[in-house]
Amino acid sequence: MSALGPIREITLRALAALAGSRRPARQFPDVSGLRAEVMRRAQADSRFKDFRPDPEHPARFHYVVIGAQDEFPMTADVSNLHGYIAQAGEDPETMLSAFVATLAAAASAPRGQTSLLVANVRALDDPGLVQALAGKPADAESDIMFEPFVGDLIRLYQYDLTTGLRSARWSDFADVPRDELRKIAMTNLSKFLPTVMGHDAADPSLAMFRIGGSTSLTPGLLLLDEFWRILEKRFPAGMLAIVPRRDQLFVIDKRRDDAAQLARRLVEATFEDGFGLVSEQIFEWRDGALKTYAD
Repeated sequence: MSALGPIREITLRALAALAGSRRPARQFPDVSGLRAEVMRRAQADSRFKDFRPDPEHPARFHYVVIGAQDEFPMTADVSNLHGYIAQAGEDPETMLSAFVATLAAAASAPRGQTSLLVANVRALDDPGLVQALAGKPADAESDIMFEPFVGDLIRLYQYDLTTGLRSARWSDFADVPRDELRKIAMTNLSKFLPTVMGHDAADPSLAMFRIGGSTSLTPGLLLLDEFWRILEKRFPAGMLAIVPRRDQLFVIDKRRDDAAQLARRLVEATFEDGFGLVSEQIFEWRDGALKTYAD
């Protein structure tokens, strides 16, 4: 059985700070300023052209990726980038450079490479998914690889690239049975289990986990039975779980009298920040399965 990564003890106040405590970004006090800076940097790259800020959304802009044979119209949104820069409160250069590098990756994502396919978790109303499904009939089957999971969550299949995660499509694997794809994606996800970092509060009934080096895969931990088996030894009476943001998975011992109230406070703190959001719902690990929690 794989072991979780190193656990470091921190105070409950510090743990809550990991959920929120957003500080103003001195360099980019508003998101439109950050959008302008990203567009300025990207315009110097010969792979892009035709940049247009979205007149209806201060964080979005449209552009065209120039491929080897085709051109790809794309849309980018810097909302999450702005949030993470504000949270970090430090030199944003690394995050800016990484974001610009991802702008071309969406159009050049590999197709059919099972070695890069991972299972992850997102909410059905995830902005990226909503944008990709825009204009499609409600009953139309999406080519984007996702399936219902629990509550408002979906199992989303993505390519794990050096520049970030990119949604995969069923048509990328037309000759591979879906059951086999699911097994491959789960196996690839489980390889990240040894990199999981735990942030323990002084109170042992609360912990936060994230996947080191690939933090946006953190919600995918909800899919791994092995992860839950490890935690069952620590929380034998059961657990509540929340994934308010892409880099956060909180687990709370059900024996706490205020377990549900604490979960809601952590969700509220994260959603007040308004970036990288996943789900406001509370989930419960019970009888060997993840279920929506009801008081």
